Amino acid sequence: MAGWRGVTDAVHAQGGVVYAQLMHTGRTGHPADYRTSHHPVGPSPVRARGRILTREGLQDLVLPRELGTEEIGQTIRDFADAAENAVTAGFGGVGLHGANGYLIHQFPSTNANPRTDE
Repeated sequence: MAGWRGVTDAVHAQGGVVYAQLMHTGRTGHPADYRTSHHPVGPSPVRARGRILTREGLQDLVLPRELGTEEIGQTIRDFADAAENAVTAGFGGVGLHGANGYLIHQFPSTNANPRTDE
């Protein structure tokens, strides 16, 4: 937050407004893009079609690990915490990227999420 505060303060000093956009790639992420050992997650274990450009070159998307219901709740809390942090860092507002195949979009999409639980 301290690093972003310098950016937002500089924008405000010039009379500008800056907003943060939060996103989670969900099943369209790739293990090669994580600095530590992580695997993409999604609402269901349904692989997205396509390839992604990673630090290691162009690669096929992988089969995501299905998020458990407790993990879904934690992810929602993570978005809320990130939004609060952005406001604390001086952003004038926060938008959630919920389109274009990212995690929020994946949940109501029948091609990405056939699950029937809550």
